Amino acid sequence: MIRERKENHVVTVGYTLMCEQTGPKQLVDYAVRAEAAGFDQLVVSDHYYPWLDSQGHSPYAWSVLGAVAHATRGPS
Repeated sequence: MIRERKENHVVTVGYTLMCEQTGPKQLVDYAVRAEAAGFDQLVVSDHYYPWLDSQGHSPYAWSVLGAVAHATRGPS
């Protein structure tokens, strides 16, 4: 006999903060807006050096995460 599996499948939707494309203040603003829009999680890119010369320098991801934690409610 085959048993039917009943599980709760939960889908979460996240937003990626792209450090190599945006400065730290704007990344924090994006995070606040993403939270207000209902995104479940944030992901931040971490690059020591930009992929393209036209992208400029990447902010330090851990500092950005600290500022995001200060500006948002965080996990619930």
